[in-house]
Amino acid sequence: MKFNCWALILFSFLNNPLALAQKQSVIDSLEKIVSTSEKETKVNALNKLAETYVKTDFKKAEDFSNKAIKMAIEISFCRGQAKGIFLQANAFFFHNDHKRCIDLCQLSAQKAIACKDWELACQNFEAMAAIYITLWQDYPKSLEYYSKSLQIYELYFPEGKIYNPIIGIAKVYLSQNDFVRSSEYFEKAQSVIRPNDESGLQLLYANLGDLNFAEKKYSEAEINLLKAYASYQTSNSIGGLITCCVDLANVYRALNNFTAALKYGEEALKLSQQMNQYDRARMYGIQSLGKTYLALSDFKKAKDYFVETVSIASRLNMIEELKESYESLAIISQALGNYQEALRYERLHAAFADSVMNKQKAREISKLEVQLETEKKEREIQLLERDKQMSQLNTAATIAALLGVIILAISIISGQRIKNKKERELAEMQQRVLQERTTRIEAELKSNQLKEEQLAKELDFKTKELTTTALNLIQKNETLENLKRSVEEIKQLPQEEIRAKLNILVNAVNFSFHLDRDWNSFRLHFDQVHQGFFNKLIKQFPDLTGNDLKICALMRLNLDTKEMATILDISAESTKVARHRLRKKLNITPDQNLSSFLATF
Repeated sequence: MKFNCWALILFSFLNNPLALAQKQSVIDSLEKIVSTSEKETKVNALNKLAETYVKTDFKKAEDFSNKAIKMAIEISFCRGQAKGIFLQANAFFFHNDHKRCIDLCQLSAQKAIACKDWELACQNFEAMAAIYITLWQDYPKSLEYYSKSLQIYELYFPEGKIYNPIIGIAKVYLSQNDFVRSSEYFEKAQSVIRPNDESGLQLLYANLGDLNFAEKKYSEAEINLLKAYASYQTSNSIGGLITCCVDLANVYRALNNFTAALKYGEEALKLSQQMNQYDRARMYGIQSLGKTYLALSDFKKAKDYFVETVSIASRLNMIEELKESYESLAIISQALGNYQEALRYERLHAAFADSVMNKQKAREISKLEVQLETEKKEREIQLLERDKQMSQLNTAATIAALLGVIILAISIISGQRIKNKKERELAEMQQRVLQERTTRIEAELKSNQLKEEQLAKELDFKTKELTTTALNLIQKNETLENLKRSVEEIKQLPQEEIRAKLNILVNAVNFSFHLDRDWNSFRLHFDQVHQGFFNKLIKQFPDLTGNDLKICALMRLNLDTKEMATILDISAESTKVARHRLRKKLNITPDQNLSSFLATF
């Protein structure tokens, strides 16, 4: 089950659609407030007007929020300014400008934190996290923003909707097929949702349905999604209903209940008409119907829906949806006997499949980065716990020392009064001092042991960071090599296929930018793990070039010739020649092993 509808749920709370007469009555009341009230009240009314138009009229929403922001700045009304910026971000979201939405959410979050509007700050972080996971599959960024929201709730706003970031973190792990950790966070969310909190329960049911579907527990998925569907109907949440309808259609197709699948697919498409500016919402219903008609072997209807899906997905650069739709169109064209068209669609599918493969590689690297980030946070927690323990030990030691001083004073006074007890009390005092010294030595030994363990963990962590850097370098050069081959292939293609291929090349270049790391960053990580390696080499062999030092570092990591050639962007033969020249510069005899020699530095 795809999670691309997830963002619709989080943005759907803004303004549920009202009846036309009711909506006009609200607008009239707000416009009256704007013309007659105090300035702070005017700012709030302008923001409410912007909220009313967020999903239906981008220009009006932007105009009202701009007026609210300008007036809020004039009267130093921080909350009104932060709210106006957030409403602009939502307008850009429903206008399909997600980059602009992210930028405005960042700004709104800063303003909200400055004026301690914790709920609005969390809404901004959760909105950004939803975009990063559902639209861009950037799991580390999504986890970062959900964690920021959770931290604010825990520290400043525990009575708020703390389940939102918890469910979001569960979605991050679910997107990576980590069902165990995802279930743990869903259980945590369920434990904090109050029984009468309808919005919390509908979120929980909808996402538990996703987990059930991923685990192929279709009956449980149906039960949870129907609960969410009923709840979204009660609250009239269009985004939530579209998401549930698409997910239910997926479940019923898996259960071969195509009548129900068509029903919910058509409802999703009908509901999306109420979000007329947001093409993604409409595409989800169209794509769902195409899949169901294909499963029913109604190829003509299925083709119409997939052609429309391709039109929207191309405009929005949705690579995965294009890959799936072209694959389905190839199957349909073959079934209809149009083999030339089937071949064309199959080639387009293969082209976008290559792009998705590169995207999947990036996700694997992102998964490793998430694991590293998790380990880092766990390490920070361990350090805090250790500091806490050390603080407790220091407090205990101070109390013990004070008690010792008091006991010593009492012993001296008692010795002056009762001479015959002096020797016995002195002996007892010496015994206490000896015990305290023994305890202090044991505490110091334990502290040293903790430091050694911590250093070992930090070394292991730095090694993993270095490995990640090396992986990124390998991935970058593989991408560039693929790019070079693709350019050669494009030269041989017919004119109508060149545009699709060029779009893929642009995505590949963007992907390469994401993976790029400069050599100085690699060298910094390397020096942290193998301290003094480069300085020792340069001191003993000052004639070594920068390229020589790179080869030395890669050999110190035990990389083979092929891996070194990929990172250095040269052939395997050139790598062997470079190693031979390096042996001469290092004065290594033929019977000496180069890797063993470098391991001594």
